[in-house]
Amino acid sequence: MTGIKAASHETVKPDDVFKSAYDNFSVELLKKCFDGKSNTLISPLSVSSALTMTANGANGQTKDEMEKVLGSGMPLDELNKYLSSFSGSLTSGEGFKLKNANSIWFIKDNNFNVNNEFLQTNADFYHTEIYKRAYNSEIVNDINNWVSEHTDGMIDKLLDNGDALSNIALINATAFDAKWENYYYDNFVEDGTFTDANGNEQSVTMLISEESEYINGDNCTGFIKKYKGGKYGFAAILPDSNVSISDFVGSLNGDKLFKMLQNAESTNVVAKMPKFEYEYSAELSEALKALGMPTAFSDSADFSGISGDKLLISDVLHKTKISVTEEGTRAVAATGVVMSAAPDGDKQVILNRPFMYMILDNETMLPLFAGVYTGI
Repeated sequence: MTGIKAASHETVKPDDVFKSAYDNFSVELLKKCFDGKSNTLISPLSVSSALTMTANGANGQTKDEMEKVLGSGMPLDELNKYLSSFSGSLTSGEGFKLKNANSIWFIKDNNFNVNNEFLQTNADFYHTEIYKRAYNSEIVNDINNWVSEHTDGMIDKLLDNGDALSNIALINATAFDAKWENYYYDNFVEDGTFTDANGNEQSVTMLISEESEYINGDNCTGFIKKYKGGKYGFAAILPDSNVSISDFVGSLNGDKLFKMLQNAESTNVVAKMPKFEYEYSAELSEALKALGMPTAFSDSADFSGISGDKLLISDVLHKTKISVTEEGTRAVAATGVVMSAAPDGDKQVILNRPFMYMILDNETMLPLFAGVYTGI
């Protein structure tokens, strides 16, 4: 709506430096969001996309902190290239779909102007749709409709109608929908018991399969199950019985996770996991401050690359939903950065107690979604 059109730009295939930075952000954000007991699900892809778009308008200490948190200190121009390339590689095909969309919304006001260079950079790297609206109530409704459309209706509201949007919002929506490479037919489904994080037993439906990739890490075991087409996978990691899910997640770091996934052993493994479905929402400001970017949320924020007006991040809203069934997996996420002034096998993994899981891009082994299922 502003005449900004995406132009070609240099991209860089994800290397070990980017993978380490992305995994580190994924793990550290999950650790900040997980309270030790509750079902949790974040999309590192969605959050990093929305925040990197925002960082493209940051300067000074604000930019330095955002580069450190999002890219482990990687310069923003490099992070744009890597993240754009990675996002572009997340293809869809028969039986599997990954959609990743970005948008920027701002109030049409003679007293507030957005720098065209900022809009152009985000259009170039993230194919960002750009919208101007005249009234606050109109823009909130339109953002929610946009999010619903790009998450296949699974997230119908990111912003509450009462939320004030005084200046600008940067939005990402991510939707994953894939069938298993091997379905769970009736004879691979049984009644089972799951012990939740409070120690209470629950009756669940267990899905049984024989997989070929076994994870054997420090104080944990797990497996990787492929979706149709082999592009994406579902990784589940179960702490040893003497290790709580809280302690396990707290002990993780990006490098440790990456090594576990990369070193998955090719062998037969009988896997059992419960059918599950839940939704999760969080306001990420405190988590991101704790990770090392407090300036973006303070009066000292420098987003002069976005506008000549004084801006700070007021909220980072994140909503997710997942459904794991016999047929496959559906998972969606939306992130809004709201800115204002101011069978028998050799191994066995039975997910009958709290576990961590991820939806992976199998080529890079980077998580698109990361969560913890506690049964609560």
